[in-house]
Amino acid sequence: MIIKNKILAGCLALTASIAYSAAYSAESAIGIATAFDDGSGHANYPATNVIDGDTSFASRWAGYGSPVNLTVQLAQPTLVSEVGIAWGRGDQRTYKFEIYVRPDTSGSWTRVFNGESSGTTAEIDFIDIADIEVQEVRIKTHSNSASTNWTDITEVKLLGQAPDNLEPESEICVGSYDLPDCVAAMSAKGGGTVNLEAKTYYLTESLILKDNVNIVGQGYDTVITWPDSIADSINEPLLYATAVNNVELRDFKLRCHINQDPNSYDLRNDHMGLFLEGSGDPSQGEATSNNNLYMERIEAMYCSNGMHIKGATGVTAIDLKLHNNGNTETDLFHNIYFRRVADLVMIQTDDNVGGYYDSLRGHGIRASHIKNAYLENLKVTNNADHGLHFTDGIYDTRFVNLNVYGNCANPSGTCNQIKCYGSPCDIDYDAEVETNIIK
Repeated sequence: MIIKNKILAGCLALTASIAYSAAYSAESAIGIATAFDDGSGHANYPATNVIDGDTSFASRWAGYGSPVNLTVQLAQPTLVSEVGIAWGRGDQRTYKFEIYVRPDTSGSWTRVFNGESSGTTAEIDFIDIADIEVQEVRIKTHSNSASTNWTDITEVKLLGQAPDNLEPESEICVGSYDLPDCVAAMSAKGGGTVNLEAKTYYLTESLILKDNVNIVGQGYDTVITWPDSIADSINEPLLYATAVNNVELRDFKLRCHINQDPNSYDLRNDHMGLFLEGSGDPSQGEATSNNNLYMERIEAMYCSNGMHIKGATGVTAIDLKLHNNGNTETDLFHNIYFRRVADLVMIQTDDNVGGYYDSLRGHGIRASHIKNAYLENLKVTNNADHGLHFTDGIYDTRFVNLNVYGNCANPSGTCNQIKCYGSPCDIDYDAEVETNIIK
């Protein structure tokens, strides 16, 4: 989870070259252009791992010696208010470190923090610094409580305010195998929109979503999939993140390759369309590592889970078309599965646009540990098991004009068109339409 430390940075000494500005938008995640070290890094664990959106220990920067310097660089000077660091094995040890900033890519540094990590989490731990316009942030680590010579950092995030007068970046991704490079290039610019053409884009490994980078296609003729050479063997999601913020996905198809034979058990459980594998349970008051995801007119088919979203706050899904997913282990994989999600909005604008249907072994929609959800006009039909299966802590959830029928075609046990199990099941099954629900 993201833990919001309220440690005010010590030893703050502003120089005349560090400026404040009023022309900024609301605080959000800031896209980091690149990351590098002082030569202390291990070749297999480079500095760029700290900006790949993955907080797992396997995706870390490892620096040897004392002190070691890790620097992240922005595309341009930006007002930064918080520095987030996910320390490798940070729930088992503490690190003594300093944070320095400077307003350019050269010149003198200003120290804005000198202290020790919490030792309570391996997820992203944020430290408040004064709002400072910077282009580079350096993390200088001296030692750790495990007395090893290695400093391990899995992810770095910056929060702040981008200048209001920036024109949003927007570029067309042309090459059929270039989508990862297009997303990385847009992230290096601080964010923007990658526009896809009406053709097929092939991935050879999961595409890692980046903060503030949108992906927009031309409709269902824009397809993201695996090439035939690996389509029947790869066991990864097409789109993936463990900690991502402020992303819009719109107007394209995710085509997986799970065997659709009703008698087949293709057990590639990670072969998903979209997988946000986040931390935090907002139903229990915890912060989440994935925040502000907007999806519109996305089709996902032939996947284990069409989409699996967990550890997320602020998820909006408009006119999704998810079908023929879940033909893996019975009752475990579905057209879409939400787990530990808050502020969820799902709307279908027309009966003939989108829907959640034809899962050979799963549910139309599965959800658990949900807080503040609004579902309107969804068509959920012809799934093997439940149409809607909610369980394990549902708070402040409203259903409006749902069109759920023809499910339970091949259930694994007790089955209902719509059912909430366990407690609490705080659901209004006949709620009123809410206007201005989409922020």
